[in-house]
Amino acid sequence: MLIFNKWVSWQLIENSIYVFDERTNQLYGFDSTAKEIWTAIYMNMYVHEVINYVCSLYPNVEAEIIKYDVTTHIDNLIELELISYAKR
Repeated sequence: MLIFNKWVSWQLIENSIYVFDERTNQLYGFDSTAKEIWTAIYMNMYVHEVINYVCSLYPNVEAEIIKYDVTTHIDNLIELELISYAKR
């Protein structure tokens, strides 16, 4: 399962999610699919569940394309240290 790191604050404003990294003072804006991925992480989904959720939103897009896009975005969020894998 993915979790938000403790130094991250975020807010949904209209149709976008704004994420603030309190360590670096960086602000990130997510809309569209990136917003849906962030929302899925908030709902405590595992990566495969996030992929399935996004696939359900875009039934006319090939699942492999969605899988690539979702995992790439999640990897980027981890690299930015906005999220991490929960320890079991």
